[in-house]
Amino acid sequence: MDFNSGVIRKHDRLKALHKKKAEEYGDTISEPFLVFSNSSPLDRIKMMIDTKLSRIALGAEPKEDSYMDLVEYIIFAWELEFPEKDNDPSQPDVWYHGNNDR
Repeated sequence: MDFNSGVIRKHDRLKALHKKKAEEYGDTISEPFLVFSNSSPLDRIKMMIDTKLSRIALGAEPKEDSYMDLVEYIIFAWELEFPEKDNDPSQPDVWYHGNNDR
């Protein structure tokens, strides 16, 4: 399998994982059940990213799972800061590096 095919398969795996977690846990990002924290969704995601990067650096958990979680957290932050809009022509189906001046 070539590199790009492997990347696409990882995207597919991440999509399946997100769908499964969303079905099991609901929308824990924009509608969380908070007990102690009153941080914004974006600040909570940033804390999760910090924690995950620390665990990766310390070798505290399996790397593949950590990388998948980290990519998902970054996508959450991306969506919170730049929400997708239905039928928005300024958001192309195909995005290339450098083509992000919206």
